[in-house]
Amino acid sequence: MRRLKLINLLFIVLIFGLFTGCSNNYEGSFSQAIDVFYIINELGNNFESNQKISNQNVGGKIYQNQTWSGNIIVTEDLIIPKSINVYIKPGTNVQFHSYKGYKNNSLKKSIIVYGTLIADGNQSDMIKFTSNSEIQINGDWSQIKFENSNNNKLNYVILEFGNNVINLINSSANISNSIIRWNNNDGIKSDFSNVIIKNNMIYQNGNDCIHIKESKFSLIENNEIRECATNGLNLEYSNIIINNNLIRNNFNSQILVNNISSNLSNNSILGLNLNCKNSKLNLINNYFNNNITNCNKSILKNELGVGIKTLNFNFSKNDDYFLNYIPGNIVNDKYSYVYPDEDKSRKVEKKIGKNIGIINGIIFNYDTQTIFAVNDNNKLYELNNKNGRIINVWNYSGFDPLGMTYDGLYIWINDIHEKKLYKYTTNGKLIGKINITNKIKRVTGITNDEQFLILSEYNSPFLYRINQDGTFDSKLKLEDDVNGPIVYDRNYFWINCDGICKYDSDGYYVSKINSISEGLTDLALDDNYLWSSQINNFNNDDNKIFKIKILN
Repeated sequence: MRRLKLINLLFIVLIFGLFTGCSNNYEGSFSQAIDVFYIINELGNNFESNQKISNQNVGGKIYQNQTWSGNIIVTEDLIIPKSINVYIKPGTNVQFHSYKGYKNNSLKKSIIVYGTLIADGNQSDMIKFTSNSEIQINGDWSQIKFENSNNNKLNYVILEFGNNVINLINSSANISNSIIRWNNNDGIKSDFSNVIIKNNMIYQNGNDCIHIKESKFSLIENNEIRECATNGLNLEYSNIIINNNLIRNNFNSQILVNNISSNLSNNSILGLNLNCKNSKLNLINNYFNNNITNCNKSILKNELGVGIKTLNFNFSKNDDYFLNYIPGNIVNDKYSYVYPDEDKSRKVEKKIGKNIGIINGIIFNYDTQTIFAVNDNNKLYELNNKNGRIINVWNYSGFDPLGMTYDGLYIWINDIHEKKLYKYTTNGKLIGKINITNKIKRVTGITNDEQFLILSEYNSPFLYRINQDGTFDSKLKLEDDVNGPIVYDRNYFWINCDGICKYDSDGYYVSKINSISEGLTDLALDDNYLWSSQINNFNNDDNKIFKIKILN
């Protein structure tokens, strides 16, 4: 164990040294450091003593190391706790219980990794993670989520028909020699994590092929990244090396960068190209066949070249089943992103907010009877609540808004990147910003009780009351872990769950209504109705604000 810790420490020292160096040829050294780390790390792994699991159903929390083989069906969410490892043998077929309804999305199954997952196939016997449905489509199952988990490996695997199929949160993983396709949202989503993505085919996913946010060091090398419904690469607030990739025909930008530091070398980028914001980029021997947008201030060096012509993989595409559309296509996609307007629990009375992008926060202003909304392009809108007409629009001064509340005088917007709360008047004037107490790791929702601001924390049962200067007052424990949007009606909390859940002021669960559509981002209230902002389909500029009547 001590030897392994020393190796991990050496790896971290190597990486930080590479990213603080100034050499133009450090990409190769970075890649070699990664390879050496995984070779040495795996020498210490001995799976012979693991419990053998073959040709059976799995689910729930496991309590000892396991080795999987044959046909495995995930019938309940499978949880790999800290210090437990699961090793998956070459040729294993892992099928997830599928669900195509909307009233109980917990029936879409996941593998949740706090320990370590090693799925190590080979070129002739790849490991498949897929749906068990007879008619397979995008979104049949949920995800493989790595949370506070390190030294994970996905090698020679196929991942298809999931939602956010690979989801890393404060974790590390090596993803190599794999196929990631036909998933509902991102092919790979990485938050606060360090990930190596090498020698993969990543294509036809419903949002970004790869989305990396808040990474201290990641590598994207020798990948074919194509035909995803939004961006090829969406990279934010990170240090990333991007080498020898073929990035083509993604429907928005091939590469979208926001506040990153990166060397891009020997890439071929075909289609709507590079879109930059507040970044530091060294471009060396890349081929672009189209425009570079908003990048003049971000590019430190640009030495154009021929890029990479082709990539040769030593595995086949395994097209035993073919999805005849690209997920996210607003015409052909068979997945239901927006659910029925009425069921026994709720009725959608109105939809507004068309053509203003993905909305990350909403409030209802009782005085003006208008909706305020902040979007992912950092625009703050005031909207007519009856028809959605834009009354005013201002620039939001922060970086990454997520959730907002109105205390009767001021609008408060949570900035998840800065870990601050921005304070605005209803005339769009910035009054100031406050730091969020360190007692809260990651704020995912904000409301108020007219005296205190109330913050929800990622995957936590606690709600935190803070003063308007940011100082901590107290916390309330709910019956369940919650995550995300929240609003308080002076008697009950409404908060994101498998639907929208109702808790009383003491934290006890009361009831819930069914979800409205995919991707709840915030909640608001007027005198009689609940309002929600939703993602729906990332690629459709449809109405994303819903006025909801509670029926039962």
